[in-house]
Amino acid sequence: MRSQLLNALLFLSVSVAISLGGCAGTASNIPPSEPRERRHFDGQPFSVDYVDGLSRERGPSSGLLGDAGRITGVVCGTDVEAGATYQGDRLKLSGFVENQYPMNIEVRELGSEPGIKGFLRFTGSIAYHTVQLDLFGNRLVGWVGHCRYDMRLTTDEVTREAELLQTVKARGFPVRMRLQSFNTLWGFPAAVQAATLPMLVMCVQTKVFENLGQEPPAMSFAGPGTAVPRQTLSFVSRNTLCR
Repeated sequence: MRSQLLNALLFLSVSVAISLGGCAGTASNIPPSEPRERRHFDGQPFSVDYVDGLSRERGPSSGLLGDAGRITGVVCGTDVEAGATYQGDRLKLSGFVENQYPMNIEVRELGSEPGIKGFLRFTGSIAYHTVQLDLFGNRLVGWVGHCRYDMRLTTDEVTREAELLQTVKARGFPVRMRLQSFNTLWGFPAAVQAATLPMLVMCVQTKVFENLGQEPPAMSFAGPGTAVPRQTLSFVSRNTLCR
């Protein structure tokens, strides 16, 4: 009963935030004539549509204010529905996973200078799981829930594509967690990055424990899209695999 009440309060708070998001801040500086489009993104395991995103994509800290489109689809067996807004120095994605658990992720570009590419910081939460991830050109470091990540850039031995790799211990054996097609991730719009990166990190960690110490299949930010069973990810409590 208590968990149902908490979920209802979380649902209400995010619903209010979404409904007020367009009028609580400064007026939009995106011209109404700015072209928008629908784009589809497949990966392993996700399939999402980015609806009404700007045709000429800008970075999350580009200074834009206003509607940035919406995300709809499935990531790691989980339904995702969320709206995105440009908020000057960041892009915010707000919505729900599994139609009931709040998802709030902000993306900011930090450390950039003329001629120097910065890094992306993802902060927020998915249900009870806090998200704090920094994405560099050669590394992903941070937390999702109680799980710590420090994935380093390497090259896949077969595909020769760039991938993120971290070795962890499971049942006493070293197991590799792999996120392939790293360069494809950098080419995603910020809203798609916010919808996929934290959940794929959760997904690969979940598969480590599901496989009882055996190496899980690599996951990828490139297609063709694949699927995993529904409820692969758990959002029902604050408990996580790494606690």
